[in-house]
Order: sequence, then C-alpha cells, then structure tokens
Amino acid sequence: MPQPLLDLDLPATPESATVARKAVAEALREVPVDRDAVVVMVSEAVANCAAHAYPEREGRVRVHVESTGDALDVVVSDDGVGIGTAAESSGLGIGVLLMDDLADDVEVDATAGTRISARFELFGAAGPHGRQVPRSRFKGRARRKLSRLLRPRR
Repeated sequence: MPQPLLDLDLPATPESATVARKAVAEALREVPVDRDAVVVMVSEAVANCAAHAYPEREGRVRVHVESTGDALDVVVSDDGVGIGTAAESSGLGIGVLLMDDLADDVEVDATAGTRISARFELFGAAGPHGRQVPRSRFKGRARRKLSRLLRPRR
C-alpha cells in the first residue's frame, strides 16, 4: 500500500517553486532516492504551473509524493488551462523534456488542467547501483544526442 510522504496545496506563484523544493527535500531526507532529481522535477513542474496554468486568474498547484515500496511516485497537478501548443507558448518547451530525463517515467495528462506524474526508482542496498530493475542511464533527448555522438564515423 502506498505511503504518502507529502501533500502540498500551494498558490500558483513563482515563490511556490521554492516552497515545494524545500518541502520535498525535507520529506525525502531519509528516502533512498535521487533527491536532487526529484527536487528539480518538482520545482520545474511547479514553476511551469505558476507561469502558464492561470493566465487570467489566481489558482492552486498541488504536489503529492508517496512511496510505493520500490519507487517514489510524484504528482504535480493544477486545474488551470492545460498545456498549449508550441505556437501558443512563449517558453522554449524544455520543461517536460527535462522532467523526462530526470525521472524513470513521466506521464503528462492535460485533459483537465495539467497533471504530471513521475516515478523514481528507489536505490537498493548498494545505493544507486543496487537498483533491482535495470534502467537506461540516459533517456529522451539525452539518449538521442549521446547515440549520435557515439555513432561510429565512416
């Protein structure tokens, strides 16, 4: 059964990214996980919410973190306008790509607001090298770039 470690309900303001970052770091102090990756992922998701979710009104962002035994599940959600197309966005659109590279799995649901669910595998007894489930070291854009760099030259 999942064990909740943190439930935050914050105003969707830039300052909330700092509040969420500190709360997540504190909640994960004793959890064998890449805390830096989790903290950066949450900070990026909350900052994106503050910047884009509520263009014409005030809103809230929620952060939920729970341990499921072999992994940490993190959900950052809002009930804002959802994710716009690249043409509608003023940003570079790298936030979700960054989150995908940091987490073992990321899902984005923008059907009603935005819900970003990320999964981080817990470390085994030997630390990060003691993971029970092997995972690729690089994912997403980082994997594609690395594969181009390591491709044999003809």
